[in-house]
Amino acid sequence: MADAVRISDDQFRRIYEAGFTLWAQLHHNSKNSNLPVYCLRLQDAFCMQPFFPRNLNLKQDETRVLATGYSFWELTGADCKYGLPSFRQQVKIGVTAGAPISLLITGTQNDSGCASWFIRDDNYLAILILAWAYILSARWTEVMPGPCTLTYTESQATYHDATNHQNNRNCIDVDIGGVSPEEARWWAAILARGQGWQATMTFEHNTSLSPWSIHLQRSPQFVLSRTLGESLLRCSIPSFADSYSYLTKFCIYHNIIDQSHTALAAVLLLPSMGASRILQLPIPRISTRKRSEDLFTCPGGSLQHNWVHQDHLDKLLTLSCNIRGIRPMLLSVFYEPSIECNAVSAWLQGALAAIGSLTKNNLCPASRSSLRRADYPASTKRKREGTWGSLPRHAY
Repeated sequence: MADAVRISDDQFRRIYEAGFTLWAQLHHNSKNSNLPVYCLRLQDAFCMQPFFPRNLNLKQDETRVLATGYSFWELTGADCKYGLPSFRQQVKIGVTAGAPISLLITGTQNDSGCASWFIRDDNYLAILILAWAYILSARWTEVMPGPCTLTYTESQATYHDATNHQNNRNCIDVDIGGVSPEEARWWAAILARGQGWQATMTFEHNTSLSPWSIHLQRSPQFVLSRTLGESLLRCSIPSFADSYSYLTKFCIYHNIIDQSHTALAAVLLLPSMGASRILQLPIPRISTRKRSEDLFTCPGGSLQHNWVHQDHLDKLLTLSCNIRGIRPMLLSVFYEPSIECNAVSAWLQGALAAIGSLTKNNLCPASRSSLRRADYPASTKRKREGTWGSLPRHAY
């Protein structure tokens, strides 16, 4: 008689092989191809995710400020005749950080990295990640209760007329186009070494940082295509709406809206990474060809920035802060409805073995395969979409 709990060695090998084969095929299909456009449509993701209310209940623990409340769980669409009663669970979500996240831009401009994912061969991800970290922090200062501040520091990126950098290989020229003094000052803060800006909250006489606060380690120096003027020194710091408009203008100018969506997804994960290690960003790869040579087209439809309105971004802020919630959602890329719970170990071991063996620990191909997993196979996708129908309701 077969064991109802422990699978046999033959079953383990079969399920292990199935997991390995699936992810090996995904890796093969992901080579030399752009990301499908649906992978970048963040406006279609987490539609039921709640956002922090304006009367948020905050508490201070030893290291950070917490949003406290309850999540309400109820079963929907289940066939079980017995059913399960709804229940309430306490929720604590950190909304501040004690230290900025350290970022390091490394590599060479000849590295293709993740550039093959996108419409253009250029790689602006590091620049866009730095910009989105500010934008999320700016919105955070607007929605958090209590005194929050957003300020520039004295650290700035270099301007063309401020240094003789033509022969310096450690400099990266960034064409920000014809911009206003306010935009130029913002980009100087975004691409500054160290911290070019700070978003802080004062709560119970303690000062904390926004969860997306960053510290750029000594990396290649950014040089902006905008001359330095005295008016730049007197510019006020922009709001969420203004800074978002600056980024949108930059993305349209360089035809990199698809990369901007990817950068936003990366920044949403920063709070879950912690501040105990240095995170590496790919060095920008920027060409000099004219922008008019690239018309922005995406298979399956174009991507736009106009979906990033306040309500939707507020949902993403809550999602990003909920570290305990976002990690299981990332692991859901390995979810397979046909695998019984006592066979999960074999399934995961096969999938992770394929990733480790075929990508040689290169996380870019592994990441792309993870993004594409939701569409392979189609029957699995339909089943997985159904699992999101019973997300909890929250009250803070």
